[in-house]
Amino acid sequence: LLDDAKLLSVADDRIVLPAQHLVHYADLKRLLETSGGRYHSKGYFSFPDGILAMEVLDQIRQGRALNGKKTSQSFFTPEDEAYAVVSDAGPLEGRRMLEPSAGDGALADIARAAGAKVVVVENHRPNALVLKEKGYDVIEEDFLSLSPEDLGYFEAICANPPFSNNQDIEHVSHMLKFLKPGGILSVITSTRWMTGAQKAHREFRALMDIMGATWVEIDAGAFKSSGTMVPTLRIRLQKAEAPAVVRTQEPSWGTRATEQLGLTQMALAL
Repeated sequence: LLDDAKLLSVADDRIVLPAQHLVHYADLKRLLETSGGRYHSKGYFSFPDGILAMEVLDQIRQGRALNGKKTSQSFFTPEDEAYAVVSDAGPLEGRRMLEPSAGDGALADIARAAGAKVVVVENHRPNALVLKEKGYDVIEEDFLSLSPEDLGYFEAICANPPFSNNQDIEHVSHMLKFLKPGGILSVITSTRWMTGAQKAHREFRALMDIMGATWVEIDAGAFKSSGTMVPTLRIRLQKAEAPAVVRTQEPSWGTRATEQLGLTQMALAL
């Protein structure tokens, strides 16, 4: 396979097949298609804007696919679920709404059609180009690197963030910083945090409880067409209009109460 891969070349940002027979062509074709390539009868593979043929070939020559979809966690929201997420955010006419990690704009498109003033963040170049073609002014940054000073505050946030390595709960916690008092967050996450034993899972469960979040599990296999079978749920919460009074810590509460107080203060700060 690697010997055959050495015979491939790049021209005009396409991967060109050699004239000679490739013993492992079927395997190479699979890797190229996984990397986003599309075969043309003239003997080459083309790639979507934002995917460089040379980068793909470098990976192919190591026996790997350049799986930008997996790396960027671009498992797009199916239409039915996208409508459910946006519907949970309430009336959007004239409201400023954020879709972080926007992908191809599945949520943003519905919100924009409902009259929202949509801001999109997307750092995977092929996705960003799709969004630009749709007319969005894309912020091509990692959402976690941004602050309200960069984007401002929002009356609604609709999102389907990446899931792996607890990224979903990290992203949701970060989203809360951008939400105005009274604003609504509607977001899809994995179900892992509901039963996980990690400290991050426990803290997120407590945070959702403190903020009065509600959630509903999404039907199994809902994201199969998007390339993942990870069990998911849909969270909805509305940020409090004004913070409640927080009691000062009493030594007799113990460690567990101290942690709860810290999470309460964190929620109020958000």
